[in-house]
Amino acid sequence: MQSDDKIILKNLGEQIRKLRKRAKLSHLELSNRADIEKSTVIRVESGKMNPSVTTLLKICTGLAVPINKLFKFLPKDYYKDSK
Repeated sequence: MQSDDKIILKNLGEQIRKLRKRAKLSHLELSNRADIEKSTVIRVESGKMNPSVTTLLKICTGLAVPINKLFKFLPKDYYKDSK
């Protein structure tokens, strides 16, 4: 995995952790709400897993947030230069 990918996964995990804590949910509570394994939540939050879109959508369901909330860490111009 490239360095940029690792940074994105780390930041994504931190954002998910922040949203989970804001919702006052444990790893187990989020995993139950999202219908995923507790270990998946932990691995995603730690940046050790590159989650599928399906997993991200399940996490959003468990957190009751739209998917764009997971990517708040990206700079506003992140997509402008990609071609």
